[in-house]
Amino acid sequence: MGSEKMLSTRNRQERHTLGTLPETRIRFVRHGEVSTDFNGTFYGGRNVPLSPEGEKKSVELADQLATDPIDLVVTSPLDRTVFLAKSLAEKAGAPWVVEKNLRELDRGAWSTKTLEEIETDDPGAIARYVADPESGNGPEGEPESVFCHRVWSTVDRLAAEHPGAHLVAVAHAHVIRAVMRRLEDWSPTQSLENFVPTYGVVDTAVHPDGSGRVISSPPPHVPPPLRPAR
Repeated sequence: MGSEKMLSTRNRQERHTLGTLPETRIRFVRHGEVSTDFNGTFYGGRNVPLSPEGEKKSVELADQLATDPIDLVVTSPLDRTVFLAKSLAEKAGAPWVVEKNLRELDRGAWSTKTLEEIETDDPGAIARYVADPESGNGPEGEPESVFCHRVWSTVDRLAAEHPGAHLVAVAHAHVIRAVMRRLEDWSPTQSLENFVPTYGVVDTAVHPDGSGRVISSPPPHVPPPLRPAR
């Protein structure tokens, strides 16, 4: 009993310490347009390339973002985010690092399939996913809870390692959705109605204990693949 009491006291002290750290400003940026070969597909965690237009607009976005103070650029390991992150870091004169746990949601057997292909194989599959993201993802895909845990724990660690800093995280639609889900206290199904569009920017202020706020975000967007026929 004594050791349990000591552990409980230590946990409270750790939470108090985390709560006293200054907030970290993290600007989440969604990558650019991918190759037209993957338009309308659930490419998820696959390493699909940017389109020529996606590369062009990513460079333009980097120019805009570099005008604000940036202490560190972080990026998912996928090429479509690394392209923007490297360009931004160079223009801002800031270091950049890869955070493997900011990669996009793994779609499993749905990867690179279209809505029509998924529905042909399994009628009603998309509607079931929209109604229950936890168990409705593609076969062998990543459960919502597992996905959110890796994203949230990474954001918490970044906040703990860089208190008071200004970071830019170049990531993906579902990664940013997961961050906003926690900060806005959305249910999983609510969060699926609030995607950030391509090149979208979401400004947040976060603490290592998981608390924080959304400072600004673009209008919500639901991509066509998640709009099942009615």
